[in-house]
This record gives sequence, C-alpha cells and structure tokens, in this order.
Amino acid sequence: MKTLLAIHSWPGANEIVARHWPYFLKQGADEIWGIGTNDNGCKWPEGIQWQNVGRNSYIDGSHLPQRMLDTLTQMLSLDLWNTLILTEYDTVFFNRIPVENLKHCLAGHYAGGPTWGSKANCFYHNPWVFDRNIVMDFVVEGHDAIKEGICPDRHRGQPPAAECSPDVFFAYIAQRLGYTVQDDLWREYSRNDLKDPERLEGARKAYQDGVDIIHGIKTQDELNYITQP
Repeated sequence: MKTLLAIHSWPGANEIVARHWPYFLKQGADEIWGIGTNDNGCKWPEGIQWQNVGRNSYIDGSHLPQRMLDTLTQMLSLDLWNTLILTEYDTVFFNRIPVENLKHCLAGHYAGGPTWGSKANCFYHNPWVFDRNIVMDFVVEGHDAIKEGICPDRHRGQPPAAECSPDVFFAYIAQRLGYTVQDDLWREYSRNDLKDPERLEGARKAYQDGVDIIHGIKTQDELNYITQP
C-alpha cells in the first residue's frame, strides 16, 4: 500500500511549513507533495515535489472546495498510490495515521454537527483521507454540487455559505455519495487557531494525553508550549 501526503499551504505560511516539516515526515508517506498557490510564493524543502493549485485566498465562494477538487484531480494523475492524505500547513503529526486500518473509503476528524445552516449533517477538519478508488467519484460529485450552487458567492456584509468551507464541503460530498467517513482512525485535537488561552491549554493537554495530531498550530511559541515537558 502506497501513501501520498499532500500539504495545502499559502505564501504567508512558509515559516510554519518549514517548522512543521519534521512532523509531516512522521507520517512516513511514500511521497509528499506541496500544494502551493498560483502566485508562486510558497516555499518547500529542497527536493520536494510541488504543484500550485488555486489562487491565494481564504473562503470565497467555491474557491476552497474547488481547490480541494483540483488537488485531488492532480494527485489522481500520479500513478502507484492507494491512499491520499490531504492536510493543511498548520496541522502537526505527532504519530502517523495508520492508513492500513482504513475501513471505509474516507476518513477525517469529526469536528461537529450541522453548522451555519449547512446542508451537510456534520463537518470534518483535516487531515482528509481518501481511498484512490473513490477519488474520481468524489471529484465528479463535487463539481456537480458546485455547478448546482452549493458554494455561492458571498454578498457584501454576509457570511459565506457553510459549504464554502472545505471542512463542510468534504462532509457534504461524502453525504451525497452515501459514503461513511471513518472518524476513529487517529486521535486529534483541532481548532482553527490557538490564540485563545483555553484552546492552547486544551491542545497541550491533548498532547500530554497522547493525541496523534493537532490542527491549528501557527507559531513557534504555541508549538513550544504544547510540547514542553
């Protein structure tokens, strides 16, 4: 079984990617691909294969769901992998994801139920794990959903629709396809950021309890605090 790890990043995260690289290596993936943005501002360790997929932008209509689908399409063009782990730059791997124990075609970290009036009945934070055999179905269904308007452009002064978030979009497409998302393949503590002291303390406790992955680490001080003895 060959595993491919793809890392979504943006130019403002270059220092974070460099700092987290030893943790990405802990996955022991057969290949690692950096996924940058079209402004060519992302930097990767020497010798790492990379592609630019999508513009440098946060939640904006279908942008991030489309970037997920385009990344999957690019990775599907590569031969000889069975499992894809798609992750983000601020996600730290303390222990590898045991992809050999994947019981379903998808896996993710269950982060909550319906949100922002979502059509998805839950949402999953990264890493998102895909069995190669269903990636094309996921991509086709994702494109259909976008064409149907599941990720509308945001009106001035209005929040984005829930499915504009890749966390919700991932769950929504799995739901449309009738796929089960495995949520017990690894243990994770996940927040969008750790600026709040309570969140940071929660991340430190999770690390002490032996959690496998923490998502949301942006600074050296946060990483030091979480991992200090």
